[in-house]
Amino acid sequence: TNAVFQNYLSGYLAENKGNIVNNGSVKVKASSPIIANGNGTNYNGEALDGSASNDYFALNACELTGDATITIKEQYSGIIIENTTADINGNFLTIEKGDCVVFIENCNITLPEGKKLISCAFTKYQVFILNVTVNGVLLTQENAAQYLENVGWYGVYNNL
Repeated sequence: TNAVFQNYLSGYLAENKGNIVNNGSVKVKASSPIIANGNGTNYNGEALDGSASNDYFALNACELTGDATITIKEQYSGIIIENTTADINGNFLTIEKGDCVVFIENCNITLPEGKKLISCAFTKYQVFILNVTVNGVLLTQENAAQYLENVGWYGVYNNL
């Protein structure tokens, strides 16, 4: 339920049930909330406390549905979400703590009316959006603002 993925499948679960070795592709399907609380170990076994400069929250090639919103509750150096589809009931990404750079790339997101792609607790964040659609519309520098809340700076890039 609570997972951090970096590069391959390399993260933690709320209860450590053992080690996962990924020798191929793993596609994550989630329908319940994803809470990143900064605890666990990263891909090289170092402790994640949410404060180290190499701690990243990353999702790659995931399918999120229903209540599978993402909430960041601790400090990370960066947030990377790529190649992910989502048809969810709330905001896609909520950042409650920290000040980091956010990359969202090659994602297709469906949100309810009035919900945000990114909602931040404080106006400090830098967001890079690359080839992302929201509700079937490719985001541009002009239309992305309606899906961002308390983002300090953002750049939208397509077809890089």
